[in-house]
Amino acid sequence: MLPLRSVLSIIHRVINYNLPLEERTHVKNMICVGVIPGPQCPADINSFLQPLINELRELARGVATVDVTQHKLFALHAHILAIFGDIPALTKILEFIGHNGCLPCRFCLMPTPNGFQTDPLDLPLRIHDNCITTGLKVLKAKNETKQKRLATESGIKGVTLFARVPSISVPRSFPVDLMHMIWLNLIPQLIDFWTGNFNDLDNGLEDYQLDVNVWDALCEVCVPSRRTIPTSFGCPVPDPRKRSQFIAETWNVFTTQLGPSILRKRFSDQHYYQHFVRLVKLLRLVVSFDLPRDQIPEIRQGFAEWIQEYEQIYYQFDEDRLQTCSVNTHYLLHIADSIEYMGPIRCYWAYPMERFCSFVLNSVKSRRYPYANIDERVLNRARLQIILHKYQLIDKEPFSGRKRREESDGATLVRGYPNIYLLSPHGKLLQVDRNLRRQIVRYLTTCFEILSPAAEELIPDELEQWGRLRIGNGGDEVHARGYHKLRSDGRDAAFYELMVDQDADNPSVDERLEPESQYGELRHIFVLTIPPKTPKINPHCKKKRHLLLAQIYEAKFETDEADEHKVIWYKAAGRQQKAPKRAQATAALATTAGIGPSIQREVADHRPEQPALPSTSVPPSYVARDSTTDKASKELKELATGASNCWIHTRGVNEPDLPSDPELVEEAKQDAFRRAKGLMPEDLHRPDNKYPRVLCLVCLRTSGEWKTWVNSDGGIIKGVRKHMTKFHGAACAAGCRAIGANHVDTEQVSSEDGLDDVIGEEVTAEGLARYIAELVADQDLAFNIVQATTFRRLLCYVGQGNMRASDIPERRTVAKVSSDLSKKEKEQLKEDMRLKGEFH
Repeated sequence: MLPLRSVLSIIHRVINYNLPLEERTHVKNMICVGVIPGPQCPADINSFLQPLINELRELARGVATVDVTQHKLFALHAHILAIFGDIPALTKILEFIGHNGCLPCRFCLMPTPNGFQTDPLDLPLRIHDNCITTGLKVLKAKNETKQKRLATESGIKGVTLFARVPSISVPRSFPVDLMHMIWLNLIPQLIDFWTGNFNDLDNGLEDYQLDVNVWDALCEVCVPSRRTIPTSFGCPVPDPRKRSQFIAETWNVFTTQLGPSILRKRFSDQHYYQHFVRLVKLLRLVVSFDLPRDQIPEIRQGFAEWIQEYEQIYYQFDEDRLQTCSVNTHYLLHIADSIEYMGPIRCYWAYPMERFCSFVLNSVKSRRYPYANIDERVLNRARLQIILHKYQLIDKEPFSGRKRREESDGATLVRGYPNIYLLSPHGKLLQVDRNLRRQIVRYLTTCFEILSPAAEELIPDELEQWGRLRIGNGGDEVHARGYHKLRSDGRDAAFYELMVDQDADNPSVDERLEPESQYGELRHIFVLTIPPKTPKINPHCKKKRHLLLAQIYEAKFETDEADEHKVIWYKAAGRQQKAPKRAQATAALATTAGIGPSIQREVADHRPEQPALPSTSVPPSYVARDSTTDKASKELKELATGASNCWIHTRGVNEPDLPSDPELVEEAKQDAFRRAKGLMPEDLHRPDNKYPRVLCLVCLRTSGEWKTWVNSDGGIIKGVRKHMTKFHGAACAAGCRAIGANHVDTEQVSSEDGLDDVIGEEVTAEGLARYIAELVADQDLAFNIVQATTFRRLLCYVGQGNMRASDIPERRTVAKVSSDLSKKEKEQLKEDMRLKGEFH
């Protein structure tokens, strides 16, 4: 029941919990069981409730009903589960005194005097039998004076008529109402504190009031926000200075969505902001549709601590400020009790009541006879409902009202995507540029394990695209911003959630998926058609297969979790996509990696061997590479990553130093020779975590040195690459050619760490002679080049004063160094031939 705000009438209506969750609170499905006309509240409300109580008792005993499936009679039982409304309404229904009594709370026996001595986590709760006994004792008092005294002392003035219904327990069946208690009372009260409008009460010993100019600026921010906040998030928030425009829903949106952001760093002390944010976190938790029972102690503890801090800030334990401790503040302590008794808050919040009363109030057309107008409206509605049910006219013209729009109306369905509806505009074809083609190739090669040339052949120059996409089963409708022009006040659907592998950087362990929020911009929605009998993608099907893909621009965002509130912001979606982690789509958008499958409502099995459902996995991190040779293995080229040119020269070992067992050394040398002969796919990745060390095979093969590093998850590649480029440049370059990669990986190595750079090596005559000898041998030059004036001037120019012409070695020195290098290579060749014979 709820007293109407403008017209003092009381309406009782029943919600049928047997109906589905999404239908039970519709106005057409709520049963109005009576209207008590105004303008005055009834002195004896039980006289109006008696007919309802009689029917509820009869339903509890059971009424004869026909089972239409078996054409038999059975006893239908119906029980009332909860009675909810605002505090004054429930106080009247329960026959309690309320805040005027010594025990003002309907849940507990905390006394008005000395109530501060009660432990908020161990309140003395009322029980049903004691409430009934106390009520009867008051009613049996000898005279009216004694009745009033007993009622004031106990907080109970009688026995509620609902106590006659067997399913009702006092006070458990009368849970707290979050809508009136929080949104319509507590939040406006907090704002009155901050603006200095709470009964002319000042800061006292605190400094929580906001500057007038700051508050005006915050209010002016709220109104324009309505143009960029989706309607599914809630109704638009008006100017907080205009309280008459606010309803419970707008207070909800302001508190949980706008408030934590616009109030951040606005108080003189962040302690006040943190106190508000703790309340927001608790409210977000209690309004959850699915609330595990083990979170009830957390809610109880959280509200108790919040109220204690509330008293320190606003009450300040000053009797002159006692008005700050309203009864609504106390009832926060019983939210956990109501959840424990009756389930989540959403089962009994008063939003349906507010909606139904607004529906009835809108029927008032007569200012002279408003109450008769309401009575007639409710009576005629009840008659019409009976006629519609009796003659089975529900949802039939002309009683169905507006024709219900189906999700598939005007939509295009793609085979294999039952919950995805493609919407107009649709006429314009998508031109496949170089960047888009590269992203599609990456998706196909990663998800279906095909080679790049095969993927290239599947991509046409133009693709069929759509401008909008709707997710089935009540999901969102998303616009492709590459198709539409975004207005200055337009809104991007830029938030989505992915299941991200937290161990994506370690391919040797199983996936550990956790949801993470992502931000970006949906650019294009298009279909890629795969011909029949395409290996691995559509191998057995005789029909074409359609892959519904989306191109997304990733937004680089920053997060600040200071002040107990997570703030996320980003400037714009970038045009270069990179997938930092393996991910899997769950609800909104599919991938941050540039190209991914279309939206799926549930997490799909993304194994490519299942042709019935397209993959929803996101390709792993991509590193841009250009092929340097046509001789590289195509398979290795596709599997290689940015660090593969280092891992191919290493293997996992257990010993940090040269082992005493010669078999271990010989095994490592044979592995080095095998890799020199030909690489395997497993050689492209970091050695398994079961090996604590990583061995350099080039050092072992060339000098017999046992050079190792710690095999850790992060930071190792930098040391390995520096060692390879400094001491084994030729071997590193050969490895790059073997896997078809650049000598320098632009995403893994900065420009100053390239293979052609020699950094940190002291310039000596011996070193200069060695590098010149390598140049002569590599380019097949004559030794006389060191005598050429232009060559010597080039070296002096590069030296920039650190080298003189006299420092450049003579021809004989270079020839001797070249001879020594040749002998060393011959010895290495003999060793390789010996190992080759033993290997075979």
